[in-house]
Amino acid sequence: MEERRHNHRYAVQDVRGTILLSSEARILNMSLTGMAVETDTRLRLGRTYSLRLQHDDELAVPLTATVVWCQLRQAKPPSSGEGQIVYVSGLQFEGVLTDKAQEVMSFLKSAAVVSVQTRVCGRFRARFEDTINLNTEYEFEVKKISVTGMLIVTDLVAEQDSLFDMEVQLDDGVCRARGRVAYVRPASPRRTEGAVELGVEFTAISDADRALLMSFIGRQLA
Repeated sequence: MEERRHNHRYAVQDVRGTILLSSEARILNMSLTGMAVETDTRLRLGRTYSLRLQHDDELAVPLTATVVWCQLRQAKPPSSGEGQIVYVSGLQFEGVLTDKAQEVMSFLKSAAVVSVQTRVCGRFRARFEDTINLNTEYEFEVKKISVTGMLIVTDLVAEQDSLFDMEVQLDDGVCRARGRVAYVRPASPRRTEGAVELGVEFTAISDADRALLMSFIGRQLA
């Protein structure tokens, strides 16, 4: 990837940004304090996600939840080609025993039935097959940047060719773009344990955001 790059990347300091990730999940069961979900990707322990619960035309319930466990449960039979890995994770809600409790209870009454394996804590199985989006953010530090991509350091261990939305805080504004992971490699040993370097190629960026980025690079060269 580095050998094929047509635009030179310039080293920068103190430039940071945020990766915005959204993972699709299917609710397996839930209670007033948490839920179990199924995903195609592994959710990181301790990571906090925001989500919205909604059934039919009822008012959506916004929640924040933290991953407390995650395990490989099975591999789905392949419909074509290779099989699909599936993860099951436990998420613990934040704040539902206060102002959110009544909203979650109303959601459960309309969208769930008592599970065959009902537990004392009151866990329910969802009636529906709809999925929800688990949204989270990862911060990153920009090491090099050009009008077509960046080299960043983050604790997000992304797979090559994965796509995500991102925001970069520049001197005179926020540059927003969609990026593709061109390569992944370990970060310098001097950095935080678990950090990786991602070579990111911009796949979608507006003219206004590109102009903002070009202006920033021009000031770095002045």
